[in-house]
Amino acid sequence: MLSRVIHGEKETDGLDLSYHICSDFLSSFIFGYSNGTTYLNQPKSVITEWRTHYENTMCHETFFAQELPRLYRLMRFLSIDLLPSKYRDSKKFLERWMSDMASKAETVINQKHKTRLQLAPADEPIVYETARTAVNKDSPHLSEQNKREEVASEMFDHICKVTSISP
Repeated sequence: MLSRVIHGEKETDGLDLSYHICSDFLSSFIFGYSNGTTYLNQPKSVITEWRTHYENTMCHETFFAQELPRLYRLMRFLSIDLLPSKYRDSKKFLERWMSDMASKAETVINQKHKTRLQLAPADEPIVYETARTAVNKDSPHLSEQNKREEVASEMFDHICKVTSISP
């Protein structure tokens, strides 16, 4: 992407470029360089798809589920869903995306512990591993799946807080 821009073959939007850079940098820092996203090397459509799903989960209708949970549950009980279907579809997309990122980091961590070999410093999933250790220590009562979801949720928050610059 950048080489084509530098050589004048293509124009780029600064906001889109910042999404690419932020996601690639943060995911590499959190999950290790070899496990991070590579949106700068991929077609714009890849990050556009991710961003669309992210923005769909930030819809105004989530107000009811977050701020008025009893009303929301009552409406659901009455078969009235206040959340649009695109919210649910996008939430599933992002959960799968984050689960894949977490799985890559888990594989690296398990392999590192199994072989006792040092990883290149850039490939260490330091933030993910630190969060995983903290959740294991602070929440021993949770199942392994719930612990993993807790860590993945935290990592998603880290990535999304920085990359979610609204145009």
